[in-house]
Amino acid sequence: LDEVTLQEEKDFALVGKLGVEQLNIQTMSGGEETRLKIAQALSAQVHGILADEPTSHLDREGIDFLIGQLKYFTGALLVISHDRYFLDEIVDKIWELKDGKITEYWGNYSDYLRQKGEERKSQA
Repeated sequence: LDEVTLQEEKDFALVGKLGVEQLNIQTMSGGEETRLKIAQALSAQVHGILADEPTSHLDREGIDFLIGQLKYFTGALLVISHDRYFLDEIVDKIWELKDGKITEYWGNYSDYLRQKGEERKSQA
């Protein structure tokens, strides 16, 4: 991110809702920078978002706000996350990459765990 990008691509209403007080990238905390990146991604007219650990550096309020915004996102969303709460709220399909093979599971993270448990039982 640089100052030109910040000035051209920010949605002031969304930045305000995310609680980003300042727009100087050099003095932002990790949480403020994450919130600004979220605001930029959600403000743009894009067909897809790749989100790598999007909840890192966010407090519960920020995570809940992100979840609320992503539920209205109509494009493709590819998420890499260890945040089980976030995954339960946001995803409707999980791709598991194991031994060079991708397996698709429908549902949220809790559904994925249930399906994996059923697979283990049927293999025993």
